Amino acid sequence: MDLRELFQRQGVLPAPMCGISDYPFRELCRRMGAELTTTQMVSAEGIVRGDTHSLSILDLNEDRGEPPEPALMIQLFGGDPEAMGEAARRLEAAGAAVIDFNMGCPAHKITSSQSGSALLKDLPRVGLIFRSLRRATTLPLTVKMRWDWGEGEGAALEVARMAESEGFEAVCLHARTRAQGYSGQAQWGQIGRLCTAVKIPVIGNGDIRTPADALAMRAASGCAAVMIGRALIGDPWLLGETLAALRTGAAEPARRAPAWPERRRMMIEHARMMFERRGPRGLVLFRKHAAAYLRALPGAKHARERLMHVSSFEQLAEALGE
Repeated sequence: MDLRELFQRQGVLPAPMCGISDYPFRELCRRMGAELTTTQMVSAEGIVRGDTHSLSILDLNEDRGEPPEPALMIQLFGGDPEAMGEAARRLEAAGAAVIDFNMGCPAHKITSSQSGSALLKDLPRVGLIFRSLRRATTLPLTVKMRWDWGEGEGAALEVARMAESEGFEAVCLHARTRAQGYSGQAQWGQIGRLCTAVKIPVIGNGDIRTPADALAMRAASGCAAVMIGRALIGDPWLLGETLAALRTGAAEPARRAPAWPERRRMMIEHARMMFERRGPRGLVLFRKHAAAYLRALPGAKHARERLMHVSSFEQLAEALGE
């Protein structure tokens, strides 16, 4: 897969999100026009051990005896170079189209094991991981990272140069530091600095809530593509609308999510896919999506309370019909 060509067709990517980016969510993204979709991050060491929980996180069709998903990016996290390389080999065999390396997660349970954004403080180890990944697979490799651990000068600049020199095809910057978490404002100027530091494509991430935001980020930074995360939860339409805006170069400054009938239809379809995939457990996992779909609607609080207690797909559809 040539990522430069892909970004010309698909200028917006759904971000890998823990507890969100399962097969049903990826399928909705494909229906909205995405060619390349992304799994949530998974432990490289878990993949190497054959850990069933790690494999279930990926929610791959292969495990169900179904054809592999087209154009799937799988995101790995970990700090051991050898495990990263072996996991990449196994995931290539499992049908991955792109391997993404997580250097952006700010969660303590990840950084405490010297993974995620903690690697911004250990660039020699990053170099070893990059080389291990590149030796292990011929697939396109990308890395998603933060600007720095704290208020530094931008470790991401050196990481991007290292990635380019090791043959990575693209880098993605969430334009916040690890210290910021998800608070404050993303600094799109940092994405622009990254674009001037390397020749490989740069994907910009952070604070895209409307198609107009995506156009503004690209204009401000010169990034090859944008990535949308939390704003897609409960609003898959945003992906399709942003794709259209990037293709035409135009978007309305304000945007409204679809009215209730369309939201209800999408909720039922999303819940149906999750129920068929995981049974009653799928309806429990759907609750976080349901709360987001209902955002800002009259009676949302009552509907959320009802949905917290449904135990069958029929009960869910009935609750949404009231």
